Amino acid sequence: MAGRWAARHSHGELIGAVARIGVAIALSVGVSELILRWKMNMSPTSAPVEVPATHADARYGWRYDAPHSNYNIVMNGHVVPVAINARGERARTENDLPELSQPTIVFVGESVVLGLGITYEESFPALVGEALGVQIANLAVHAYGDDQSYVRLHDALPDFEHPIAVVQLVFEDLLERNVERERTHLRLQDDGTFVSIPRTPREDRWRLSLLAERLARYQSDEAIEVARTTYRAMVSMAKARGAVPLIVLTNYQGPCLPDETGAPSLERILFEGQNLPYIRVDLDPSWILPNGHPDARASRRLAEAVQAALAPKLPELRARIRL
Repeated sequence: MAGRWAARHSHGELIGAVARIGVAIALSVGVSELILRWKMNMSPTSAPVEVPATHADARYGWRYDAPHSNYNIVMNGHVVPVAINARGERARTENDLPELSQPTIVFVGESVVLGLGITYEESFPALVGEALGVQIANLAVHAYGDDQSYVRLHDALPDFEHPIAVVQLVFEDLLERNVERERTHLRLQDDGTFVSIPRTPREDRWRLSLLAERLARYQSDEAIEVARTTYRAMVSMAKARGAVPLIVLTNYQGPCLPDETGAPSLERILFEGQNLPYIRVDLDPSWILPNGHPDARASRRLAEAVQAALAPKLPELRARIRL
């Protein structure tokens, strides 16, 4: 078809058509690059949605100012408060601290686990704790990648004398975060361990094509392997403490294309051959708040799925609760 079209036009017309296409491509690439660089200059504390106050941290990249509860966001006509306790965890109030000697379900992740835009009582970790009658600890911090969540769990889990379950939420968007240059991140070594990679200085990042970088790292081998390795490490860490590990895969921010089995291709990419305890929870695409995060309906769906997954372990969990 292209050949027949070209045969009907002169060389000058062909050169003009190619030039117009080239200019359109160059302009679209240029606009994409400018948008990415604009987003690059936005720190985690100045994100386009309201988030709890943070401060820079050499180990994590950023952590919540703690304790504080001066964060409020208007969602659907009402104010949603968020309280961060002295441990940097979301809680009912900034003075609400977990009893470290009590059996606890520990949740790790980012803003979806945090419940950005919904009340504490509506967040799915709180719903699970209420349904099972178990204390919960919400370690989530907005915009964290799998590697940051792993370090957060690694540092906090020893504080709890009787962790009975560890729940981690994962989805496709986390893969890119695992290798982004805008923050300190973990890089997988040949021996299976991690090394901390400092963020790229801003003057160096301006010499790079961010569009080419984003395309190169989207579901890159390193990003996938960091995810798979952190999941294995999380499961091993939980089991070593006698806790039940559970990974929750969701389609938040859009469904992943299915493979030949009809399951999201990401499910195979992340879990095939891993023998890891995970469940898949599909959320209705309409269950999204104006801030781009799951609403209370999605939170209930996640809570119900986690409760169902933990149900077979309830006798064991109840035994630990009576400690």
